[in-house]
Amino acid sequence: MLAVSSEADLSGELIEIILDNNGFWENLRILLDVLSYVLTWITLLEADECRIFFVIEAFMEIKEIIDSKFKHPQSSNFKKNILDLLESRKEYTIKDIHKAAHFLNPRSKGNLLTVEESLDAMRFISELASAILPADECQNMVSKPALYRTTTGLFHKEFVWNSLKSQSNGKKLCPIIWWKGICGTTSLSKVAVAILQCPPTTAASSVHTLKRNRLTGERAVKLTYFKHNFQKISAHNHEGSFMDPNDYAASTEPMEYDDEEMDEEDKEVVILEVTDSFTDA
Repeated sequence: MLAVSSEADLSGELIEIILDNNGFWENLRILLDVLSYVLTWITLLEADECRIFFVIEAFMEIKEIIDSKFKHPQSSNFKKNILDLLESRKEYTIKDIHKAAHFLNPRSKGNLLTVEESLDAMRFISELASAILPADECQNMVSKPALYRTTTGLFHKEFVWNSLKSQSNGKKLCPIIWWKGICGTTSLSKVAVAILQCPPTTAASSVHTLKRNRLTGERAVKLTYFKHNFQKISAHNHEGSFMDPNDYAASTEPMEYDDEEMDEEDKEVVILEVTDSFTDA
């Protein structure tokens, strides 16, 4: 409001409480620093490689960062509010599959889980095994996660765990490859791969509004078509400069479009959709 509105009423009391308050700006600076860590984790988790086993660790590290950044006593209430919001988001986001994924990460083996969360993870693994494995492979499945975590049975071999160390090129073996290649003979491996291959996303924890939810599949196709060809038109007619969407229909120079199935009427609909989106934004 204060940053974008020319009509904001900046009373003297408000200026004294906020704008002239050094503590406010310091908290804001720290908060931006914390958000940079959050962004780093979101980028990591939503990369092409499946990293659902990092979700528990992400929340834990963000909490530790908040604890370490807000050290001043005057920031205690501000810090508490942020930690409460983080805990609320964690409770909303973390499900048994995330606990199981962290449990099945051979580099952590669920070391950040509480006793209750570890039991939730093992129960989820057992129930998923019953759903996706033949009956004969489900036998003793309850005990297999325990053998894995305590490094007994097949998992007691030193070679199994040495394979997780950094390779000569500096890269580390992916947990999914570890389960497929090193422990592929175990029935637990099939369950582990099924869980670890699930791609995490922040979409479920995003803010949803009626305006944001208007992006239907049909509209997404039209917007994608428009963006691609609009860039081609801009580069062709204006050498890369911005071209107003309303100028699109007035363009008299013929262009070759990539989507041969879209007729002139559809192209006009695209312009209306995009212009409408600009107006509503």
